[in-house]
Amino acid sequence: MKKQKTDKFALRTAVSAGLLWLFPVFVFAKTIPLIIEDVTAIVEAVIPLLFGLAFVYFLWGMYTYIKAASTEGKEGARETIIYGIIGLFVMVSVWGLVNLLTGTFGLEGDVPSPPTFPK
Repeated sequence: MKKQKTDKFALRTAVSAGLLWLFPVFVFAKTIPLIIEDVTAIVEAVIPLLFGLAFVYFLWGMYTYIKAASTEGKEGARETIIYGIIGLFVMVSVWGLVNLLTGTFGLEGDVPSPPTFPK
């Protein structure tokens, strides 16, 4: 019985949070293309930050590898370097794939506007 109340509370909380998240859409009468533009702007601002963090993580691994005196310290630093390189490789690969797909299918440009009803 207690678990069922907890599940209902979690569901109500999730629905309330979703409605509060959508509330500005209704208040400011944002359309779907404007919301997509806002999300795109946020993503475009976050991507360089992620690249920078991955590079700093790689550099931190290099620093700890150079400073480590023991083989255990060097092993941990080596793993950090490898994970940093893998992270950078995956991000650059995904970025290249997205650019390849947008160029191939002609998806570059503005967000398409929704269809309008005839007057």
